[in-house]
Amino acid sequence: MRYLLILFLLTSCSADSGSPESFNYPESKRERTNYNLHGTTVMDPYFYMEDFESPYVVEWSNQQNAFVESYLEGSEISTIQDILSEAYSSEYFSMSYFNPESEYYFYNSGSEQHHLYMKKGDAVILDPNLWSDDQTLNLDKVSVSPNKKYLAYSVSNGGVDWRTIKIMDLETNSNLDFEITEVKFSDISWKSDSSGVYYNKYPKPLPENRLSQQSYDAAIYFTDISTGQEELFYGE
Repeated sequence: MRYLLILFLLTSCSADSGSPESFNYPESKRERTNYNLHGTTVMDPYFYMEDFESPYVVEWSNQQNAFVESYLEGSEISTIQDILSEAYSSEYFSMSYFNPESEYYFYNSGSEQHHLYMKKGDAVILDPNLWSDDQTLNLDKVSVSPNKKYLAYSVSNGGVDWRTIKIMDLETNSNLDFEITEVKFSDISWKSDSSGVYYNKYPKPLPENRLSQQSYDAAIYFTDISTGQEELFYGE
């Protein structure tokens, strides 16, 4: 998707980008698929692309990326792409935050995911680059407890909207023995006494609907970190 976005932005600025008719686009198959939405039959020949992990969609995505790369490499736009790529891959330090005693910050060398550091000795607290060989596990939200003893953080898998929240003991740098699953579109907020966290969840989807289920009926939940027990705080 990043390459497609860059292509869109750059070709809009180029008068010699060529006509669409001259491009040999990767084929996108059409299927006879329809479904009922509030009493209306919706024809959706590309509904199969909702399954991001299917062999066809994975191969289609690879072909699209290869097509865009070949176009950029063969045009004057490649110079602009090199400039943007260099800027995108620059070394990055975030502002220090969370609390003045420990001074946490994010760091990125420019070629990987952000690490979460603690300034005292520059100790690495979280390194998502080590979570998966194919970089499909990513760090999303982070939140330090008011008593500065725990770190709550959410993890995304494969770029989907669903998240898993984990709680780390900052004295031992080890996770507590429970995880909070099926979190979606949510920050992480600590209770003032550091006893637990609040977050947003949606109804758990069936496995086959995990990527396509509509986001309705959100509710706020609370988990007590001493027990790992989850309870509904607000919603139905």
